Amino acid sequence: MVAAKVNASSMVFRKGEPFQLYLQTGQSAGTLNLNIRETQNEKIIWSTNQPATSAGETLSIPTDREGVFDLTIKHPVAGQSARTIQYVVIDTDNPNADIASSEDKQPIATIDPATSAADYYSSLPILAKGYVESGSNGAYENPVNPDYFAYTLRLPDKNGFYLVEVDYPDDENRTFTISLIDEAVNPYALDSGVVTGGSFPLSNSTKTSQLYFYARTNNPRLLFLNWHANQQIALSQIRVYKISSGLPSLMAQPSERLFGTFFEETLRFTTYFGAGPKSSEWDEIKRAADRWAEWSRFVGNNLWMQSIANYQSVMWPSKVLPGYAPAEEDRYGLIGPPSEKDPVQKDLVRLLLLTAEKNNLAFIGELNIPLIGFIRDALDLRFGGSGDSSRNTNETPWLTVSDQGKIGGKSPFDPYLNPVHPKVQEWVESIFSELAERYKDSPAFNGLAVRLMGWAFSSWQAFPSIHWGYDDFTVRLFEKETGIEVPVPETDAGRFKKRYDWLTQTQYERWVSWRCNKIFDFYKRLASILQSAKPGLKLYINAFGPDYSASDWGQYGGWRGRAAKLNKMGWSAVIKESGIDPEMFKSYPNIILSNASYYPPGVRAKGAEAASQAEVEWKEIQDPSFISAAAHNDKNASESSVQFLSNYMEYDFPVINIGFNKLLRDKDKLRICGALEPPGRLVLSRYLDAMVKGNITLFTDGGIGYILGQPNALRPFLKEYLNLPKIPMQKVANDSDVIALWYGFKSDQVYYYLVNKSDKAANVKINFSGGSESIRLASSQVDDTATISLEPYSLKSFTTVEPNSYPMRFDIVSLN
Repeated sequence: MVAAKVNASSMVFRKGEPFQLYLQTGQSAGTLNLNIRETQNEKIIWSTNQPATSAGETLSIPTDREGVFDLTIKHPVAGQSARTIQYVVIDTDNPNADIASSEDKQPIATIDPATSAADYYSSLPILAKGYVESGSNGAYENPVNPDYFAYTLRLPDKNGFYLVEVDYPDDENRTFTISLIDEAVNPYALDSGVVTGGSFPLSNSTKTSQLYFYARTNNPRLLFLNWHANQQIALSQIRVYKISSGLPSLMAQPSERLFGTFFEETLRFTTYFGAGPKSSEWDEIKRAADRWAEWSRFVGNNLWMQSIANYQSVMWPSKVLPGYAPAEEDRYGLIGPPSEKDPVQKDLVRLLLLTAEKNNLAFIGELNIPLIGFIRDALDLRFGGSGDSSRNTNETPWLTVSDQGKIGGKSPFDPYLNPVHPKVQEWVESIFSELAERYKDSPAFNGLAVRLMGWAFSSWQAFPSIHWGYDDFTVRLFEKETGIEVPVPETDAGRFKKRYDWLTQTQYERWVSWRCNKIFDFYKRLASILQSAKPGLKLYINAFGPDYSASDWGQYGGWRGRAAKLNKMGWSAVIKESGIDPEMFKSYPNIILSNASYYPPGVRAKGAEAASQAEVEWKEIQDPSFISAAAHNDKNASESSVQFLSNYMEYDFPVINIGFNKLLRDKDKLRICGALEPPGRLVLSRYLDAMVKGNITLFTDGGIGYILGQPNALRPFLKEYLNLPKIPMQKVANDSDVIALWYGFKSDQVYYYLVNKSDKAANVKINFSGGSESIRLASSQVDDTATISLEPYSLKSFTTVEPNSYPMRFDIVSLN
């Protein structure tokens, strides 16, 4: 018998970090043989013989090169492998190895849908106006028989990197997804898509959608799926390329401003970067992380905002999240779970942190933590209960109670915990302490984010809405701390509704203000934990809408009610009812509050409330008060952060329709989760709109659809944005709501940007306080910028040549 113990809590190491292994045998005779095999090429890179000893001995294991390694220990008597331990090494000091200078695209195939019939279809596409169109059954209105068609792609290399370009007409209202599906999908497809018309102006021209993918098989399907009735898929050409080079980096140096990828689920990045369907070992995960990093450098993403605890899946070996484990999804568990080679639970956060560190990327861990399954009973025991949460009532003090006397529990997606109860807050603080202490050594670690979202909101973060928080504990605490007595006896069975009525009708301002102070004090403690571990770490509050009570959505008016409330009160007043007062955050630099908007707005809207849903989602994108309310102010200047979440189109598609009996993971349906983009440079409109309204120094975008974006439009925009320093800026006064000029000072150097969010070209005249010569940040070109031309949907960034010369006013000479 051989006992092998590692002295580390993570099997992911920086190059050169110590890795010690304690070995002990049942007898002090014979010799142990140890060897290390590099899994990528199966080569033995290290071998040693060690005398067997029952007293035990500690060995130093080499970590002097990057890779995934199997350390095998052979038994001294039988000569058989007694144990294999797998570990990962990342060379964080070698960030730019093997980066290509340009993207090398080799044409593989061109498909003309007018002459090449689809391999699979619901009804045969027809030729119209030079392109082919599908039928008009939409997946949302006709879920039994939506219209689709698909082509089989014949790829020369099943492990290659490819680009598909799809040409389509921007001439009518259309909503369709483009999915790359293979049998080895893990467990989701790459789902991109297109939305034209409606609120997006039509160009009546041909546009191109790009979809990059890492292959897993030689014959994936390219599926086009229609989403709304009376609309049609339309295509004019499909081109397939193999990317035979690496990807060139957009930026040569690290940037101060951040533009990040947001993943709503923990291991979703493996899906998008070619990991296989059933790997529990490190090879697939590390390969996917490396590919994500290369892609990020290419497109200009310099931040990963990664969900690290969600839906019973966790990405670090936590001691305070009982029931959570590393898996893509709890019900699938296809990638991430422990293998026989793991002596400790996989530390996926460490893998991503060190990969980010190597590639000059920032990393923010995002927490949602729905109370699904075992964790609910475990926390019940921790908080002082029996450990059987099903026995809890509306008198359980650590649970929040609604104005109807309701507690969570019937659904894992109900509001549940009381956010002002000290035991709840202590538990959350223990999570923050665990993460801050564990990862403070990494320069890539920027902080932790808290998700506020109605879906799967367990309410440890804040109150769900004004309709929650009427439990005995919270009301007693309010009475004690304010001196206001709520005239409703605790013995009254109808006390919850009576408390709500009395507090909202007679003490509304005091009640809302008290709740905001309690939540803000809680957030300040969380931010202090991060700062104490490592100065500079920040707490990010990601507010997906102003209220989070999805389980009783219909009871309080649904989309119509929300639209009316937002129009009457405004975003800032509505979010205060959940305990979030944006004004409290403005002068507190260690907490960053972001309004997170669904994009494209309204694309999922259907049925009786479609118009109200679209109204709310467009309002949350377009209302400038959402950005200004969450801005950090510095005298006359400010800086803001903005998040976007894909309004993904979800449908369970039978894979037999595209020629697969089942997927390798033994499923006969695949969840389509399409992320739609408007055509051409309109993909930039959400970012440009935000930069008109605020000095945005942090963007995140993503979700669980195809998050790779459209690089042909995104890269030029990010070249301008990322060259701007992260400084407060002020807006030059002008009546235009489509063109804006912002400027700020860094010492005596003036930086400014001009943004045009319209579909028209513009010429702008600028008056400076001094000289008008400026340096274009993206190109280093020096020009006289007294007059500047702007393309439709564009951003230009500059610094003035003369110190302290700043733009005083600007006039729009032409806009056409």
